[in-house]
Amino acid sequence: MNAWKKRLLILLGAVCLSISSVQAESFKEDMSSALPKEFSYTDIASDYSIQFLGQPMKYHMGQVSFVDPKTENFSSGYLIAGTLPSQVSAYLLPYFKLNLSSSEWTGLLYMNKQILNEDSPLMREIRKTMGSWAERVIGTEGRANLKIHFTEMEPLRKVTLQSLLYTAGGKIIFDSDGLIYPMYSRMYFMRNGNDIDMLMLLTPDEGKQPLVFAIDDAAKAMYTKRLGSL
Repeated sequence: MNAWKKRLLILLGAVCLSISSVQAESFKEDMSSALPKEFSYTDIASDYSIQFLGQPMKYHMGQVSFVDPKTENFSSGYLIAGTLPSQVSAYLLPYFKLNLSSSEWTGLLYMNKQILNEDSPLMREIRKTMGSWAERVIGTEGRANLKIHFTEMEPLRKVTLQSLLYTAGGKIIFDSDGLIYPMYSRMYFMRNGNDIDMLMLLTPDEGKQPLVFAIDDAAKAMYTKRLGSL
């Protein structure tokens, strides 16, 4: 099997909600200080778990909200955070340096081809994970007829050329018996010693822009606080 395909199979354990537990209070403090003052953050729960490839995975979840002072339009979304499993972090760590080798660029390109192909093995696993998460939101009855599609995917890339903060995202369409729920997700990955931490925004696609800007700033602030510069 191609070496990058082997790596991808291991990375399947890292997608979306496949994350280990995170310190709730630390995360709450980080978000409260990193978000612009016009935004509010509320904890929902810590140590939620989800089945992924037959294994329970833990994650921490909260909600971020914003009311536009001019239009009074309300925007809100979920924030999901945690630390990737150690084995997965070990495979991602080679990408967290300023200058990648030619083989590392090849590996990154291969992963992005998978992200941009809705029917790739990676995206099939993401679909399963998102379906399990949606079951918590819409209930078991709706899960049987739930269909999930991905569009307008954003490849895994550095936020800036000189940073070690990665981001990826895209639109997620939930279809439950003809009821369409267009959502948007953006993920951030940053190094924490020998681990990789993840922060994910999941919000309705309509009206997402204020939240995307805010979480962009929050992720950069958290990264800068940890490493001193972006």
